[in-house]
Amino acid sequence: MDVISNLIEQDVSLSYKLLKLINTIGFGLKHKVTSIRQAIVLLGLMELQKWLYVLAVREKNSQNGISKEKMNLCLVRARMCELVARLMPTGTNITGHFLTGMFSLMDSILNLPIKEILKQVPLDEAISDALMGKKNTQRIVLNMVLAMEKADWKTISKSCQELRIEEKELHLAYTNSILWAKKLLEVRNN
Repeated sequence: MDVISNLIEQDVSLSYKLLKLINTIGFGLKHKVTSIRQAIVLLGLMELQKWLYVLAVREKNSQNGISKEKMNLCLVRARMCELVARLMPTGTNITGHFLTGMFSLMDSILNLPIKEILKQVPLDEAISDALMGKKNTQRIVLNMVLAMEKADWKTISKSCQELRIEEKELHLAYTNSILWAKKLLEVRNN
């Protein structure tokens, strides 16, 4: 289960399609999803296998449409949000932070308003709120990641104080996120 969820988490498009499937077949109305692993459990391994097979056949000859740069940025944001959550005091939803980072560019990838996208996928309320710009812990973490991308040191310093994170740990997490995403994309392209 962990291997499967890790593989799906590494593909923004696949993650989106899985969550949309969960919502389409009615699970999204009953359960709010906080992780890809939870979505797989809700769907079940047999149904997941069928869905992946159909998806692979259908998209075999089609272009993804997501540039390598956007894919890289989504992965860096997802991993960075996850690593920042790990640095925070206990009780933090790490997988929710990963999805927040991963879906932070979904509006530009799909060329749809984020509000419309959130109607199609059964994300946890905290993730949806963060993506809509409402202030919560996940939004603060996402804003910190966005500040790292822009080298906005003032925002970074303020966010680190607010989340009780050492700035040197944050910089190390950012470097690790970039390396993780690079390695992941190299594996996918080989």
